[in-house]
Amino acid sequence: MAFTNDEAVEVFRFLVAALREHGLGWVVTQVEEKIAVGKVQAKKLRARDITESIDGLWEDERPAPPASNRAALFAVAEQYTPQERLDVLLDSIALAVPIVEQVADQTFVNLGELGSLDRLASEIKQALGAAVVPSLTATTAVDDIYEAYLFSLVIRAAQAEDATVTLACIQGGPPNPFVFRTSPGYLNSSHRNYGYAIIQLPGCPPLEAHLGVRVSGHSTVLHECDVSVLLQSEADVCRSRKTELVAPRSHKIVIAVEAKYYTTDLALHLGRGFLGLVRDTSAQNTFFVINRDAPSIERLLAHKGEQWEHRVVPKELRAIGRLTNALQKAFDNFRARYGS
Repeated sequence: MAFTNDEAVEVFRFLVAALREHGLGWVVTQVEEKIAVGKVQAKKLRARDITESIDGLWEDERPAPPASNRAALFAVAEQYTPQERLDVLLDSIALAVPIVEQVADQTFVNLGELGSLDRLASEIKQALGAAVVPSLTATTAVDDIYEAYLFSLVIRAAQAEDATVTLACIQGGPPNPFVFRTSPGYLNSSHRNYGYAIIQLPGCPPLEAHLGVRVSGHSTVLHECDVSVLLQSEADVCRSRKTELVAPRSHKIVIAVEAKYYTTDLALHLGRGFLGLVRDTSAQNTFFVINRDAPSIERLLAHKGEQWEHRVVPKELRAIGRLTNALQKAFDNFRARYGS
């Protein structure tokens, strides 16, 4: 439906206020980020088209270079019109809530086989923002739900490779309830009775799967692994330190997953940040996983030979299959390397 500019501005303001009032401010944040960048396109400009003066670019006086008629390729951004701003917001609203509900529901199914479904579902709703009803309160809420979903896919991949998976928690014994991390933390933190999964492949050293754990890179800089699978022996070293918070070393990480859930286009800097993570760590398998298409990031990561997957949401069976197969291959390689 087309509005006048003034009408589009008023409807946009009304919807933004309503989203924030109902705990969906994270949608507004992502939309505002996209609008701030503008509509970027490549455009050839000739010297006579460039109105910016060269004066003041250097402190000392330098003659301006002679004008040239040769065209150069520039990245040019145009501002969104009021109607386009409204369309971006409406598209994000349409994408946000239904998919989040699907992700949460599928997470309950994936994890339900490992313990009481009711307890797990209750804990996910409480700790991760109650996705089944629209009561998310911050951007991190939807990220946490998505990370829990990918955590469940990692567990399913391990089971497909004949692994025995057991849920555990910091205080020992079966978790009741299972507490997911909702912010980056240390593996041996006892701030809450955080849950994790013990993965036992036949004839192999045991592994553990964690959410939101900080790991130490080559530079000793700490990085967050949204989902990580590491040697249990390394986790035991961290937990043995009772008076210190210890980050596991990245070369003991078998699988690391960087998760991004966006209702708007993903900016290229997210891909660059992932490359920085890969360069400073030695995880055997590092994945960049997103819920939608991101052509620029995909080209960048494909060019660099990194592992990535897009459109990973419950209804996209092909994407889920590709990611699951890659995760299974990571477990299979671990078994070939460490199995007896």
